[in-house]
Amino acid sequence: MSTAPDRWAWSPLGQMLVNDKLLSTEQLNQALERQRKTRERLGQILIDMKLIDEDILLKYLGAQFRKDPITRQDLAALDPDVVKLVSEEVARQYGV
Repeated sequence: MSTAPDRWAWSPLGQMLVNDKLLSTEQLNQALERQRKTRERLGQILIDMKLIDEDILLKYLGAQFRKDPITRQDLAALDPDVVKLVSEEVARQYGV
């Protein structure tokens, strides 16, 4: 997977996927055009277009933000008592 040459550099998701040959430049441009029209998130557009799956998206978003990705299976394995510690309001605010 592509990594930025400098630890402070940030790479756009689409460019990372093109660099790693998971998308062509043409596919990325089509997705970006759709994003301009719909204002949807690029990752969701790429999934809807069946160009990548959710696991790939999570892997690359994790790399982009230098965080370990979390999968649906990881979420399902969380202790329910721990989950209850986060209020619905906080979960919605932070998208968790």
